[in-house]
Amino acid sequence: MKIDAESLEFLSLRELKRRHSPLYSQTMKWIRGMEQERDGEDGAQFHEWVEDNLKNDKPFDSYILVQDDRVLGTGSIVPDDHCVGKQLKMEGIWLGGVNVHRDYRRHGLGNILVDHIEGVLGNLARKEKKPRIVNLFSRNPVAVRMYEKRGFKRVEGAVVQHVGSENLVYSKTY
Repeated sequence: MKIDAESLEFLSLRELKRRHSPLYSQTMKWIRGMEQERDGEDGAQFHEWVEDNLKNDKPFDSYILVQDDRVLGTGSIVPDDHCVGKQLKMEGIWLGGVNVHRDYRRHGLGNILVDHIEGVLGNLARKEKKPRIVNLFSRNPVAVRMYEKRGFKRVEGAVVQHVGSENLVYSKTY
């Protein structure tokens, strides 16, 4: 499949669920089918995590990246990712659940998805007229390089266990 940046859409999973959109069902089916070995996520756990986070009020939401009615990726803004903020006593909100469908990796879609989410976060900080701390954790070296290039800094000494692996914690202020 050729990725055409002009034809990509960012959609709110919360809104798709509210409208009973087939894209919502398609996204959740993809998520449930994720495998730890191939996708770095346990599909059943990730599905539950997304459903739980859709219960939060704005600005918290999950977004999907779509081209021609195909779900290519997902990413979320959440109050606390797997209670890591509470566990580590960290202020701020969390960027989490950033995943690109295995069939569409290595096309820069992770960057495109995070560009959109960073735009949402930047607009939120400007609207509130105050800095907004955003945290995340990752063990994926490709994702870590992407986040570091975007100005996320490693939180020294902060390590979290997630899906059987150690993950490093990063933070950025918008």
